[in-house]
Amino acid sequence: MGKIDVAVKMIVKLNVKQERLADFKSLASELGNSVEVSEPSTLGYEWFMSTSDNTCYVVETYTDSNALLSHLDKVGIKLTALFELAALGELLVFGALSEQAAKVLAGLGAQVFPLFTGFSRSA
Repeated sequence: MGKIDVAVKMIVKLNVKQERLADFKSLASELGNSVEVSEPSTLGYEWFMSTSDNTCYVVETYTDSNALLSHLDKVGIKLTALFELAALGELLVFGALSEQAAKVLAGLGAQVFPLFTGFSRSA
């Protein structure tokens, strides 16, 4: 079987501080708008907020490791502000990562899952 070329996907779980919820939602919207306009290699950047508690999941899809690293570089300053509003609960990464991306994500406590089998279709 040949190499399976897949995008890198991330799921980030954030536990938002109740007293900072409005600030968090404002920053999330700002980040979403900025990424959509300035990062064409970010294929998906979706924020899902629980209606029963302050749990937020961010589902991110990048063309490859370089796109993911570029994203982290561009939003780095904003991540500091984000983590003041919400604690990182979990960081799951799916796909093949470059050594550099694996090192950066390991520093954030990421769990990495290389593709075993399967495919993805665009909607």
